Amino acid sequence: MQSHINDYITDGESPVSYPYLDTKGCLTIGKGFKIDSEDQFARLDLEVIKDGVPAAATEAEKRRAFRQMQAKYEALGGRKKNRPAGAFNRRATAYETVTDIRMSMASMNAILEREIATRTGKIRTEVGDAAWNNLNRAQQTAIIDIDYNTGGGGLVGFPGLKRAIRNGDAQVMARESLLYTDRTAKQRNHQRLLRNYAALSGASRRDAARGAWHNCSRRRARHCRLHGWTCRRRLTFNP
Repeated sequence: MQSHINDYITDGESPVSYPYLDTKGCLTIGKGFKIDSEDQFARLDLEVIKDGVPAAATEAEKRRAFRQMQAKYEALGGRKKNRPAGAFNRRATAYETVTDIRMSMASMNAILEREIATRTGKIRTEVGDAAWNNLNRAQQTAIIDIDYNTGGGGLVGFPGLKRAIRNGDAQVMARESLLYTDRTAKQRNHQRLLRNYAALSGASRRDAARGAWHNCSRRRARHCRLHGWTCRRRLTFNP
């Protein structure tokens, strides 16, 4: 089952082989792997490209790359209180040439498999084995994806979702699954939300999308009307 979850998370994460800064300025690499320290980065299985050929990166090369990313972080405003709004709202490709460090897909998959196992264990502890085993594969996969996307582990910040899992209430699970991708900017990955909502509720994506409220432009609003959706300021769902 873990390979299925790996594929599911990968669809939402868009793997990046080089280190980059996410919208919050956090150093990230691979399938959304957040890096908290230089030592953590140095322990990763990374490569450098030499004459067009990948080779295992030395510890010194990895530490140099980490410091290069730190310098980029500071150049964009870093910890300054007057940092320009949206300083880190850049595509990951903007950081491709900052370092020559790369992570192979094999390394990404190995790290993600470990993450899935760890998170599954934490969630089972939180909700209980019986409740977890009562979920179908699609529901388990969506719940792990939610936990991975929020980064807390053990569904931290989702008490309502944990209660719904224990109660076996699919509709409440779906409603409680809604989350902000970036709570500060109030940005959401609508497609990821809809996919998890559908998996938890048991509805098709098309049915789950009916009644979705979108923050739409005028052009997008017309598209929503054609699909029978209602446009409002914030995205919610009406199951």
